[in-house]
Amino acid sequence: TCTLTVCTQESLVLYTDGIPELENPGRELFGRQRFEQFCLGHLESDSATWAKELETELDEFRRGVHPSDDVTALRIRILSSFQSNDGKLDEI
Repeated sequence: TCTLTVCTQESLVLYTDGIPELENPGRELFGRQRFEQFCLGHLESDSATWAKELETELDEFRRGVHPSDDVTALRIRILSSFQSNDGKLDEI
């Protein structure tokens, strides 16, 4: 069992290895560091905008090279927290 605390205005990003392993025509990988930089550079974007901008970033990087693996990302952004009737913060 593992517990992860994500606070209000923070995001959790889950992704498949197809994102960092995405290649461009020069066989350069998109890489984990480039993906992290993308995420850090788009902290304030709403999730729909974030997804569109990620799609654009990946398309521009791969320049027509067909992905060899699935390319999947899920961003969960905590907008607010709420308390249950017993006064404790509810877990998500």
